[in-house]
Amino acid sequence: MKLLIVDDHQIVREGIANIARRENIEIVAEAANKESAIAAIATHNPDVITIDLSLPDGSGLEIVKWARKNSQSVGLVVISILDDDSNLLASMNAGASAFVSKTSSLDDILAAIYSARKSPLSFTSKGLIRAVNSRAFKATLTTRELEILSLLPTGLSGEELSTKLFITEATLKSHLNAIYRKLQVRNRS
Repeated sequence: MKLLIVDDHQIVREGIANIARRENIEIVAEAANKESAIAAIATHNPDVITIDLSLPDGSGLEIVKWARKNSQSVGLVVISILDDDSNLLASMNAGASAFVSKTSSLDDILAAIYSARKSPLSFTSKGLIRAVNSRAFKATLTTRELEILSLLPTGLSGEELSTKLFITEATLKSHLNAIYRKLQVRNRS
């Protein structure tokens, strides 16, 4: 496996490189900013890239978007001190394969690297469930949509839900479609 490490802090790059070398992962390059990262990606064609969110000349998410646009097979692991739900979800939406906090263990970072290599188009993070259930994610739903969403696990039919909520089935379907779109899902399941 060929690994590119992108972080503006040398000590972080060295820590990731040390754990990777211990696993016989080849470090093809290290980059301290967005510009040198993009050049290294084009030059070395890495299998996996670890990317810090905060770089001196831009956001690591810009690298994630650029790399994902150019390759569906590269694993993209976002590593950030900014361990909050909005950054995790932004990383996922940008096309990252994994999100790991810099407060995580090196073994967690290594696990994310292996996961990204194996399944670059999936997304993994220890905080994913928390983020999906977070206020930041739910804030996009209206009060009525949250009410409907909370009733979906009850298994009531569309007719039963609309009766319970005192709305027509057509209005319920409209709310459900908005919920599905906002949560980026296709159905109740």
